[in-house]
Amino acid sequence: ASDSWRRLDNLNYFREYHALTILVPDGRVIAVGGEGQPGNEPSFSVIEAFKPPYLFRGVRPEINNVNVSSFARGGKIELDFSKTDSVTEVILMSNAVVTHFMNSGNNRYLSLDYTQSEGQLVATLPMDSVKLIPGFYMLMIMVDDIPSTGRIIQIRDEVAIPQTDLGFLDSTFVWTEHHNFMNGDSESYRFTIDDESVMLSGKPYFNVLRADGEFSENWEGTTMLIRAENKIVYAIGYFSEGELYNFNLTVNDTFNGVLSGSIVVDSIGLIVLENGEERKFWRLHPEYPADPIIWVEGIGNLAGLFAEDCFADCGGTSILCMYRNDTLLYDNPDIDSCWLLPVATTEINKESIFLKPNPASETISIVGLGNELKAVRIFNTVGRQVYHGREAQIDLSNIPSGYYYAVIQSNNNQFMIKGFVRL
Repeated sequence: ASDSWRRLDNLNYFREYHALTILVPDGRVIAVGGEGQPGNEPSFSVIEAFKPPYLFRGVRPEINNVNVSSFARGGKIELDFSKTDSVTEVILMSNAVVTHFMNSGNNRYLSLDYTQSEGQLVATLPMDSVKLIPGFYMLMIMVDDIPSTGRIIQIRDEVAIPQTDLGFLDSTFVWTEHHNFMNGDSESYRFTIDDESVMLSGKPYFNVLRADGEFSENWEGTTMLIRAENKIVYAIGYFSEGELYNFNLTVNDTFNGVLSGSIVVDSIGLIVLENGEERKFWRLHPEYPADPIIWVEGIGNLAGLFAEDCFADCGGTSILCMYRNDTLLYDNPDIDSCWLLPVATTEINKESIFLKPNPASETISIVGLGNELKAVRIFNTVGRQVYHGREAQIDLSNIPSGYYYAVIQSNNNQFMIKGFVRL
């Protein structure tokens, strides 16, 4: 480029300062508005489309596929391209916000660092929030001075998680699962990953931790440990090390997992998380008739982390909600809650056990169980747990007025559910 300006063509219509001109993704410049004099504008507007010379200099490269449409600073743009053997530049052009012949947008033209190989390209976005302002941009690839048609992408006001961290869950994630037991019982649990690793055979593994209450921080180990490397997740439990997930799979690939057995990739697509992030998902099926298995990149099986294993109760599991740094990422569209009431098929059949007083104001007591009380959990009417403890007398001072269910568990793991009113 010569860094000098030259005159190209005249507008076909006189346009005063209320007009606008704007670059659009196909490379043309659109002019519209401002016909006539201020206060004497016509009742119609004529749109002109100017085609700059770069549109006629040769075959334009094409962007065939972009990995996602929303990116954080420092993220990677992965795309497929055609109609050229070699891209010479990857650019971001900020979308204009034009009025009175002036662009009041963020006025950014950014040339990105990139690598390319055999029709595929990976470009790196800047980390600098001053250089790369949040908003919408046109992504274009260039062959010399010939541009592709632009793809609109969004730059979010956040920093991308390093790819090594995106490989799988870490201690910043907390998620809830609902487990169905073979005897008909069911229970919700809370999970996270330990932030301290343990070395096994010279490799760092992280404990999968579980808590029994929706808001409990009383984490306990599950005997399962995981590690991620090169988009492959490995697990160790009562079995030797094996692959739990492989996020490098392509369509028709067969995966022999340590828990899943042999499963085949049906399709790969994109899922939009609750925070607007787009992630790849894999739809797989086993060799026997069964419902499809859905993996999400960086999250795993939407049916639960170890859903294929009898460790996960054999009666079926599902992820309810998943959070990263307290930000909701996933909310199961088929279940209207992040925590479900437990279901017990073996209940305490003793009419002599009751809650007193009922209705209650400051405290309520479990009467008739004596020293046989193991635990009690209280849920509101939408299934959210508001209390978990082991005392027969329960302090209600932090529980709002309303109707609640107390799930009472005895030392021999029998259950009963009693309703009460908090005044």
